[in-house]
Amino acid sequence: MKTVNETSSSESSTASIQKQSPCENNESLGFPSISEDFIFSKINPLIEESMNNEQKRESKRLINLALPRQTKKVIEINICFWFFKLFYITFYLGHEKRDKSRQFNKNFIWELFLMFISSIFVLSVALSLVFAIFLALYYIKSLIGVDLFDGHLLK
Repeated sequence: MKTVNETSSSESSTASIQKQSPCENNESLGFPSISEDFIFSKINPLIEESMNNEQKRESKRLINLALPRQTKKVIEINICFWFFKLFYITFYLGHEKRDKSRQFNKNFIWELFLMFISSIFVLSVALSLVFAIFLALYYIKSLIGVDLFDGHLLK
């Protein structure tokens, strides 16, 4: 059974971990990164005692895999915005070190065809959006009763 002090200390440590934004990166600010030992030390002592060494080692390995890796980018800019609490934008500036085999070998005509189709799609979405905005503004104008030109509705 936990005492009051143990309960409050474990709840405060959990709250401090949950308050950290997923976009906060202590490594880029010069602070030491969070290690798997630090996160594993926050586990309930009763659960930790019930685990054998193999389970502890595997738990630490999985925590280490889940932690973000430190990058060697020149500048790491994390711009975060709330969009249904799931999406974040991250920009990295530095030398491209990804494998070049990610590029697909495509036919030039196929590329032109896809570019043409995607351009038509983007333009149709943009025109639909502009049309919807003008239609909404027209309906709002009509509901309010604003005449843009004097007597244009009278004949």
